[in-house]
Amino acid sequence: MKIPALLLLAAMLFCSPLVKAQERTGSISGNVADAGTKAALKEVVITLYSPALSGPRLAVTDSVGNYKFLGLVGGIYRLTFEMEGYEKAERENIPLTEDVPVMINLDMRKVVGIAGVKINR
Repeated sequence: MKIPALLLLAAMLFCSPLVKAQERTGSISGNVADAGTKAALKEVVITLYSPALSGPRLAVTDSVGNYKFLGLVGGIYRLTFEMEGYEKAERENIPLTEDVPVMINLDMRKVVGIAGVKINR
């Protein structure tokens, strides 16, 4: 009877720091809108980069222009925002501290094309 109790206690002690480590994460979220009309932009592709990640992470804005990256460890991050018909936008050197949410809102500018030439507004 003592051996199973000791195993349970050992498992609890081992898992406890892992659970706490998982709780200590941050997030980056925000809203994307049209710079001219201020209307929410849905289906904007947002890519998150950081040396703290094993590779880029993707998100897509919802019907009201919101996006969210959860479970991020502390570090410096970079975001790119892409949508057909709009200028690609980038936000660099975003500091993230665990347990502190970061909000990055963005107004995207339309690209106007004339005879195959792009003109930025």
